[in-house]
Amino acid sequence: CEALDGVSTWEENKEGRRTLRNAASAHRILQPYAQEELLRILSVRSEKQVITLVESLKGSSRLAEYAKRTEIIELYYLTDEGEGLNDLSLTTLFEMCCNTKRLYLEHIDMRLSTIGNSLRSSLWTEC
Repeated sequence: CEALDGVSTWEENKEGRRTLRNAASAHRILQPYAQEELLRILSVRSEKQVITLVESLKGSSRLAEYAKRTEIIELYYLTDEGEGLNDLSLTTLFEMCCNTKRLYLEHIDMRLSTIGNSLRSSLWTEC
């Protein structure tokens, strides 16, 4: 279903997103339009995707400009397991997508600060 403001999430429009990815790969004229639309809603499902996305945004002024127009960021199943995901990667992502209207988090296990233990492990010991 579509949100009240007309923005649909990644899960709601998988086929359309797949078409855009194919268009971005198919022809150089279509690539900028498809990239801009793909960056409108970011759906990240792994540490590697966060790191790769941030590196791509940093390496391309055009992608960085599109990222400023990101409307939704969805983060799923991220766990800080010491493989490179850190506060800097997420901070950089949020700074580059500075006009994001919505942030969805699901099944996230990471530190909320650089001091202390993982949030999940502290919650489990309290329960």
